[in-house]
Amino acid sequence: MEELGLGGCIKEAVSDVRLWHRGGNTHLGISLLFIPIAASAGITFVSSGKLTPSILRRNAVKAMRATTINDTLDVYKAIRLAHPAGLGEVEGLMTPSVQEKNAESRIAREGITLHRVMKTSARWDNIAREWAGGMRVTFEIGCPAFTKTYRETGDVNTATVHTFLTILSKVPDTFIARKVGTRWARDIREAVKIGLKEARRVSLDASRVLGAGGLSTFTGRRKLEAFDKELRMAGNELNPGTTADLTASSLFTAILCGARV
Repeated sequence: MEELGLGGCIKEAVSDVRLWHRGGNTHLGISLLFIPIAASAGITFVSSGKLTPSILRRNAVKAMRATTINDTLDVYKAIRLAHPAGLGEVEGLMTPSVQEKNAESRIAREGITLHRVMKTSARWDNIAREWAGGMRVTFEIGCPAFTKTYRETGDVNTATVHTFLTILSKVPDTFIARKVGTRWARDIREAVKIGLKEARRVSLDASRVLGAGGLSTFTGRRKLEAFDKELRMAGNELNPGTTADLTASSLFTAILCGARV
């Protein structure tokens, strides 16, 4: 497991995306989620001959917990390449921030693994929380939501939209919280505390859209259109970008485990 090189794969993915287009989105979050799942898929298929969510998740967790110092260094390079919005500042942690001077030497000196970094960052970032918490949202919320809705409707668009809304309704988006909060506080921990109020409001609106039937009913579609318009009018500040990443990892998992769309 320690020789998987998850960090190097993540850095390569971000670098390649930067070369493929100039749209600005480096898909850092998706890369952080897809790489351990993809590595797990290979391990799982070789060891079990089949892919199921439970075995896939178990091996993904093992792979993430087995990360090394080199994985940490590569992911820090990937984050700097991606330069994601709303990073904020953070000091006084047991692990160095990406912006910290001499972060690399501290990582090497203290033997800081990537999994340890993610456990620290989980307090303010949902992608890191997936690493620290065994990909709970992907495997317990998103993938089951997609599988259930697709089975009921037979429509991949409805299943995808409802998966996104389900995740957003249950898990306030930390990208929104960071974007809102960093207008008022520089420290990312304080910023997220401030921004979570708005993120929870967005989650409540997503829940109301689902409660009205989402894409499955006329009323639900009208509410969804109004919700979408509100978020777009707010610009990047109310962009549920982390929810989009978690939706992608949920669909990726469902497809690996046999969903055919």
